[in-house]
Amino acid sequence: MRGKTRPRVSHYKTDLFRRVVDSSPDCISISTLAEGKFLYVNKAGSKIFGHARKEALGRTAKQLYIWDDPKDRLIFMDRVRKLGSVRDMEVTLRKRTGERFTAAISAGIIDAGGEKCLLIFTRDISERKKTEEALQVSEARYRVLLENIPQKIFLKDKNSIYISCNAIYARDLKIKPEEIIGKTDYDFYPKKLAKKYRKDDKSVMEAKRARGIEEKYIVAGKETWVYTVKTPVMDEKGGVAGILGIFYDITLRKKAEEDLGFRNILLSTQTEASIDGILVVDSRGKMISFNKRFVEMWGIPKEVARLRSDERALRSVRDKLADPEGFLRKVKYLYAHSQEKSRDEVILKDGRTFDRYSSPMFGKDKKYYGRIWYFRDITERKKSEEELFRAKRLSDIGTLAATVAHELRNPLATIRTAMFNIRRKSRDPRIEGHLESIEKKIVESNRIINDLLFYSRLRLPKIEPVKLWDIMDECISLSHERFKDYRVRLCRVCRIDKNAFIEADALMLKEMCHNILDNAYESLADKRGAIEVKAWPASRKGFISISVKDNGAGMGAESLKRLSEPFFTTKVRGTGLGFSICHQIVRLHNGTMDVASKKGKGTKVTVNLPVKQRKP
Repeated sequence: MRGKTRPRVSHYKTDLFRRVVDSSPDCISISTLAEGKFLYVNKAGSKIFGHARKEALGRTAKQLYIWDDPKDRLIFMDRVRKLGSVRDMEVTLRKRTGERFTAAISAGIIDAGGEKCLLIFTRDISERKKTEEALQVSEARYRVLLENIPQKIFLKDKNSIYISCNAIYARDLKIKPEEIIGKTDYDFYPKKLAKKYRKDDKSVMEAKRARGIEEKYIVAGKETWVYTVKTPVMDEKGGVAGILGIFYDITLRKKAEEDLGFRNILLSTQTEASIDGILVVDSRGKMISFNKRFVEMWGIPKEVARLRSDERALRSVRDKLADPEGFLRKVKYLYAHSQEKSRDEVILKDGRTFDRYSSPMFGKDKKYYGRIWYFRDITERKKSEEELFRAKRLSDIGTLAATVAHELRNPLATIRTAMFNIRRKSRDPRIEGHLESIEKKIVESNRIINDLLFYSRLRLPKIEPVKLWDIMDECISLSHERFKDYRVRLCRVCRIDKNAFIEADALMLKEMCHNILDNAYESLADKRGAIEVKAWPASRKGFISISVKDNGAGMGAESLKRLSEPFFTTKVRGTGLGFSICHQIVRLHNGTMDVASKKGKGTKVTVNLPVKQRKP
């Protein structure tokens, strides 16, 4: 610098090495090459390994049990002897407490008073390794301090004028190390950046304590990021004599953090936009991530979601499952077998069905990190599949029913004609009873054929205005006539306008009412009992409810489940098509049918029909 006296550096020469090495966060040590005895260990070394300096000096690494694997030491020494130095060799070392940690060792052979020694730099990189695993990217390693420490070093006086630097830093500035003496940041950096560096220097010296700073740095005109540790250098009187700076490049890490941030945003957006409920748990079963859809699907309380406890979440959904024990067994099995994938269906008590898929998560190192679960609500798809299967089955049954009905009609007609001729030609009263039995069976057979034909020819209803109560009244009268030998107490309750119209297919409604009433009569033991027919405005707006209730034999739970299946019947005779036909008719009219029954207590069939049909 022109016009100024060159700063004196002799004041710093005696303690420069001590200040540099004691300011370093790495362990710096000197040991004999032949025996491996420690001649020097800095403060960081005592802190990292837990051995006091007095305890370490004069002893070897083997005696202090520093090497976790003796083979690593043999490899290390072999490289040193062959190459003269080692750079950033990753090994596992032990602390005085026995705790293991990952370290990067750099070393070189030096001459100390005529004896060959090793200058060793040991850095605890455990935290860095953890960060690398989390980010899954490689961070730039530290460069050597002086010739061996992987950091860029500079020393300034209290006016922020450079006193010295190491060769690595000098190369960035395109100078030799000695050429930095007397220069300032203004000689190397843009004015704005230089001003910022000097402001940081002043802040550290005024605070009299070290400070770590992430900041921009210019190398060959290119802007990068560095992490700088600035430490105040104190003189013998306790005053601030200058500042020591140690920094390293963190551009890759910053880029990795930015990339990771972008990936996290992208993943989070994709997860929240998914139609699937997504849950991610770690290797211990703790919930580490889930989307809003997952919480909504399972109805998980906010406090449970906030705790992120998989166990609590399982407890909260247990009562919603049709088979909670089976569900939990499968979850426990998959947690115990981390290699396995799984896909199955989960049925809930409310009738929903979830497609559940689970897969383990492994890193590139094949380490198990946990498990991811996908849940998709496939309730509608299952209903569609069941409806398609049912439609195909009904189509097949209908074809068979039509064929059978057609083939039976001709022989029945022949039997009826023959019986008519026998009755006309023979007046023998002894055979009249037999003829009546034959005629009765012909009527029953025709009824079965009619049921089969009606079932096979079910079509879309022909919608027109009809008086519901008139249809019911007509059906009641016909059933009463058909079962005239029954002793039945019939009660009619009409709470709707008898002249009110609804939009429906009259023939279909008659068939439905006939079947329900016939079943009610036929359920009565000893042909006696009570039947109630009722009509009233439904609780659902725009609907009318009708019901037929009897005090007959009733049905069990298993029979109720199968009631709408074609050809299923609990009676000795009959096709088992009655309720199936009723169910189809109600469905075609966009209504609902509910059957309540108990064994020995009777049955109640309730049908809800819309007053007006939806327009297509």
